[in-house]
Amino acid sequence: MAKVIRNMFVKETEDLIIERDIKYTWQFVNLLTEQNDKWNALTRMFKNNFGSSPIGKNDFRRRIVKEEWPMFTAEIPAMKRDTMPELETVLKKV
Repeated sequence: MAKVIRNMFVKETEDLIIERDIKYTWQFVNLLTEQNDKWNALTRMFKNNFGSSPIGKNDFRRRIVKEEWPMFTAEIPAMKRDTMPELETVLKKV
């Protein structure tokens, strides 16, 4: 179940990059934050309705982002918005 949820979140994130025409790193960082918040809401829903969850709180931010978008480490979100590079530039480095 956790793998299915993970794959759905990765696909949705990739789709949202296109739908929102995300071009800058700060926009992508904002999207990742939204996705992590949604992940945590789903985790709470599982726990409230079933007593436990197949996914852990903040696993999207802690594990999945590092696996799928390894260039987004703690340094990039800590950068100032106006100094963040364009997303395409960052993604090409990997």
